[in-house]
Amino acid sequence: MSVASLIASRGRSIALYRPSVGRRADGTKTRTESKVGDYVAFIQPNSATQQRQQGRETMRQEATIYFEGVVDIRTDDEIGLPSSLPQGRYRVSGVRIPDEILSGTPNAHTIVDATRILPALTT
Repeated sequence: MSVASLIASRGRSIALYRPSVGRRADGTKTRTESKVGDYVAFIQPNSATQQRQQGRETMRQEATIYFEGVVDIRTDDEIGLPSSLPQGRYRVSGVRIPDEILSGTPNAHTIVDATRILPALTT
């Protein structure tokens, strides 16, 4: 099954957010985000791993997310999940654009590596 057919048959509607961080006059940080757009993507969750962070065990789940064509996605962008899935987001950790896109192959796609984050961490 091609990536394009996976996106067409099992793709989910997602929202892409681009965060930005600034500083107020008193020196505190402000975090805002803007919605880049809505896309259809196929989310392939990877197995979860358990890591020790600050002395406690935490679960970390990564995923590979496929978009059809070229999508302007940057590292640290966040992918909002559809309401039918559990709450949370994925934070983009890497973006790959295969050479096929540059050569104009019709089955071209953007591949994103992302890590699941808790809703509390997105504010």
